[in-house]
Amino acid sequence: MNKIDTNLTRLSVSKTPQDERDVLVDLDLTLIHDISTTAFLRSARPKLAVLMIVKAIQISKVWRLLPGADKARIYQDWLSVLAVAILLPWTVPVWTFLHARRVAKASANEELARSLRDTPPGKLTVVTFGFGPIVRPLIRHILPDAEVLSCSLLRGDRLRKSGKYPAMVARIGQERVVNAIVITDDETSDHDLLQHCRYSILVKSRDDAVKPAFRDAYIPFRYLETVKRPGSQYLLRQVLLTDCVFLIIAFWPTFANPILGAISLIILHLSFFIVYEIGYVENDTVAREERNPTLSPEFFQYTGNFSRLGAWLWAIGGSCVGLLGLGVATGRLALTDPFTGLGHLLVDYGVPWLAVLIAAVVVFRIYNAVAPVERIAVYPVLQLVKLGGYGLLLATTQVGAIIIATLVLARSIPYLVYRAGGARPWSDEPIATIVVFVVLLGCVSAVPGADILSLQAALALVWLGVRARRQLRAKAARLLEGRQDAAEKATQTE
Repeated sequence: MNKIDTNLTRLSVSKTPQDERDVLVDLDLTLIHDISTTAFLRSARPKLAVLMIVKAIQISKVWRLLPGADKARIYQDWLSVLAVAILLPWTVPVWTFLHARRVAKASANEELARSLRDTPPGKLTVVTFGFGPIVRPLIRHILPDAEVLSCSLLRGDRLRKSGKYPAMVARIGQERVVNAIVITDDETSDHDLLQHCRYSILVKSRDDAVKPAFRDAYIPFRYLETVKRPGSQYLLRQVLLTDCVFLIIAFWPTFANPILGAISLIILHLSFFIVYEIGYVENDTVAREERNPTLSPEFFQYTGNFSRLGAWLWAIGGSCVGLLGLGVATGRLALTDPFTGLGHLLVDYGVPWLAVLIAAVVVFRIYNAVAPVERIAVYPVLQLVKLGGYGLLLATTQVGAIIIATLVLARSIPYLVYRAGGARPWSDEPIATIVVFVVLLGCVSAVPGADILSLQAALALVWLGVRARRQLRAKAARLLEGRQDAAEKATQTE
C-alpha cells in the first residue's frame, strides 16, 4: 500500500489515471464532517421519543442477545436507527426530503468533493458503514454520480461483519479493488481496504465538528449527574439507595401489595426529583452572581439544554404512572373496576401530589432568593417537602414518622453548622443519621402506648448501618490506633 499523503486537506485525485483506478471514499468524517447516523438521530422528531428509544436500546444492551463478536460495534447503531425508523415511520421520509439536503450543505467536505466530481462514471464509490436510506440522500446532494456501498437498514449487520473489502470485491472484482485508491480518515475501521489496496489517502477528520445527537435535548437528571454532583453517583447513592429505600421502609406497612407499592414510590420520587432539579439549576444560576460561589467546574462547561417545561412534562408523566401504581398497591384503585376509582384517586392522590411538586419548586425558589445565611430557616422546610410530602398521600406508623424526621434532621443539622461558619461534615452524615434515629426512638418510647420495637425499626437500623459501614470501620480503626498508642506510651513510661 502506498500512502499518497497522510494529512491532505486539499486533494487532487484527478491527477491519477482515473480510467485505470477506482476511487473508494469513506463517508463519515471524510466526505462529510459529521457522522451520518448521528445526524439522522439529531434531526428526528419528536426528540423525546427518539431519545427514549435510543436510551432503551443502550440501557438494555439488547445486542448482547445477538450472535457474533464485537456486538456493540456491529449492532448498536443499526438497532437504534432501525427502531426509530419502525416506531417513528415518518423520520426516514422527512430526512430524505428535508434534512439530508441541509446536513449535506452544512457538513460536506467541499474540497474533497470538488476534487472527486471529475472522476469518470463507474469509477467512484462511496463505501460506508452507514445505512442506505440515511446515506444515499446525503451523497446525492454531494456526489450525485457516485456509486454507494452501504449497510442495509433491514440487515445492517452484514457489511459490518464481512468488512468493506469483501463487499467491494464482490461488486467490482479483486483486481480493480487492489488497484483502487482508498480515501478515508480512519485506519482502524477501514483496515481491510487499506491492507489490500495499493493506494490510500488519509484525510484529517474534523470530529470536533460532530454535534452529539442529544446534546440539545432535555434529559432528566443529566444536570444533576454531570453538573451539580459530577462523579458522585448522586442519583444512585442518595436518591435511590437512601431516599427511596427509607421511604419504602417508612410506608410499606400501608401497602396491600408491598412490591407494587415500593416500585410506585420509586417512580414517584424520581418524578419529584425531576422537578427538584429545576431548583438545582436556579441555585447554580444565582450562585454565579455571588462573591464566593460554590460551583463545579462542569457548570462552566455545560452545553446541554435544560427545559423547565420538559422537566414538568416528564414529572407529570412519571407521577401518573406512580400514582396509578400507588392506588392499586393501597387498594384504592381496583383493577376489576378501575374507572370508578379514578376520580377518587385524582382527589386523594393527584391534587395533593401536585401540591407537593409545586411546593418543592416554590420553597426551593425562596431558598435560592434569600441570602445564604438566611437559608438556615428554609433548608429544613425544603427537606421536609422532599421527604415528608408523601405523608399527604399515605398513612404511616410512629416508626415511619421517625424515619422521615431522622432524615430531615440529619441533613439539616450539618447544613446549619456549615452556614453558621463551621465545617460541613458530610463524611459523618451516615453516623449522625444513626444517632438522630436512636435518639428519636428513645424519645418516642417514653410516650405511653408507643410501639417502636418492630420489624420496621429493625430494617431502618440495618440499612442505616449498611450506609455507615465505611465511616464506622474508619472510626473503629482510629479508636483502636489511639488505644494502641496509649498502651505503648504507658509501657514506655513504666
